[in-house]
Amino acid sequence: ELAAVELYIRDGLVPPRNPNVLKTGLSPLQAAGKKLFFDPIVGCNDCHTGPGLSDGAQHDVGTATPVELQVQKIFAGADMPNKVLYNTPSLRGLFYTAPYLHDGSAATLKDVLKKTSKTMGKTSHLTDEQLDALVAYLRTL
Repeated sequence: ELAAVELYIRDGLVPPRNPNVLKTGLSPLQAAGKKLFFDPIVGCNDCHTGPGLSDGAQHDVGTATPVELQVQKIFAGADMPNKVLYNTPSLRGLFYTAPYLHDGSAATLKDVLKKTSKTMGKTSHLTDEQLDALVAYLRTL
């Protein structure tokens, strides 16, 4: 049993190979998405930063459900903000972690970007082609 636990710790926690990472580097679409990711107007890198791609902070990203807002209102005291905050998740391994958001309400990364277009960075001004490029880059992380 000890050998099995050792094997699991050593080899069992290895993430699956990312099929979106090319041996030749980023594709032109992925490179365009990377540029958008680091664009200060889009703002992805403001919170998804560092080696873990997370600032470790909590943010109101506008994805709370009506029930979550109601519960927050009930439990919010004078020292608690009247909003629902979520931890900034790492973006590592996004290609295999769907569905997205805290409640799984976004089936795709493009759904995430559209649903949070003004609250989680700013993607509301991006075209569908730019959103596709950003998604292509996110899937490489």
